[in-house]
Amino acid sequence: MIYALLSLLGLNFQSCGGKNKKEMRTIFSWSPSVSTPYNYPAELHHCNVGFGDKGKSIPVLDQFPRLGIGRSGAGGVDLNAFDIEQGLPVPNSLDILWVSYTEKKFYKANIRFPEELQTRMLELFREGYYGVSEQQRFRYNNLVITLLPGGKIWLYLDGPHRYVRLDYTLQAEEVSVKLSD
Repeated sequence: MIYALLSLLGLNFQSCGGKNKKEMRTIFSWSPSVSTPYNYPAELHHCNVGFGDKGKSIPVLDQFPRLGIGRSGAGGVDLNAFDIEQGLPVPNSLDILWVSYTEKKFYKANIRFPEELQTRMLELFREGYYGVSEQQRFRYNNLVITLLPGGKIWLYLDGPHRYVRLDYTLQAEEVSVKLSD
């Protein structure tokens, strides 16, 4: 009887230890969106966020970014709406062209994200976060691309009730575009 009780306790200890293992998942349900600061109106010509190793990307469909730094909303196809279990690998590149009405300039970027940035996104997607008032765990499900004056780009991960800025500033280059284009 005591042996059986100890065996059960041993199984319980093993199962508790299993919960603390680091998650190895590499596929997540996320979508891209674009935002700008208030008083910095911009218009997207195109925006594609790459993922995986075969050159696949998700387009951002909205032409006008959401106003507010790090605010999600103006975006691409939301995989969460389709309850897709498999999801996608973490974002790894950005191809974007936009016009800044405030500066009267066009900016273009075709950037492959540094390994450190991809690793940080993977960690945050895996970890998620705990919502204290909701008393439950959430996952980030949106990559927010925030367009800033001077062609600077900040990236955020967004989820229900929380967003976090990734500590990277990307730089787009100013380009000349004919008004007819």
